[in-house]
Amino acid sequence: MKTVAHEFPSYTRAERRIDNGIHVIGIIAAPAASMWLLHHASGIALTLSLTVYCIALVTMLGVSALYNMLPPMPSKEIVRRLDHAAIFVMIAGTYMPLVVNRLPAYDGTLLGVFIWFGAIVGIVLALAWPHNYQRLKLASYLLLGWIGVTVIGPLTLALRETTAILILAGGIAYSIGAGFHHLQRVRFHNAVWHALVLLAASLHFIAITTEFTL
Repeated sequence: MKTVAHEFPSYTRAERRIDNGIHVIGIIAAPAASMWLLHHASGIALTLSLTVYCIALVTMLGVSALYNMLPPMPSKEIVRRLDHAAIFVMIAGTYMPLVVNRLPAYDGTLLGVFIWFGAIVGIVLALAWPHNYQRLKLASYLLLGWIGVTVIGPLTLALRETTAILILAGGIAYSIGAGFHHLQRVRFHNAVWHALVLLAASLHFIAITTEFTL
């Protein structure tokens, strides 16, 4: 894989095929799983918060597929920015059903505002400075992803044990994937990153399904 600053990474045919296959699985599974989840939702608060989560899930996987499967062209730079921004949307969206439906109103509002504020800051960084502050953006991904389950005790205590374990496992998968994403000299690093993202998203989907529909 060869990368030039401000240009797009170049991968071998085998790397692209495997990575594209992972994305195809994601863009097929995410809408189907989202429709199933929303069909089983009940109550306004739960339905709305799950809708935000499902939109975030489909957006992240869809934009990622579009960016990684597009051939190099001027408009791809815009999609790259959206791809990086969508990760922040996904993190915040994943928390929404949990903070809205499992925390008292004050705690849920406080944590929700904090998470979305952090996500908006990250989105601005990704859109306005796509080639700068890379370490800051990575740190923001990890901090925002872990803050709710490691620092905010009431959220962890409010969840089923199975849900908390699945969210923890998903967070670990995301974190390991982020490490692979930056190992640009390792073959298939991009495919491994996206496979781990898909795994993490699946674990979090199962967690939310377990918490609210079973």
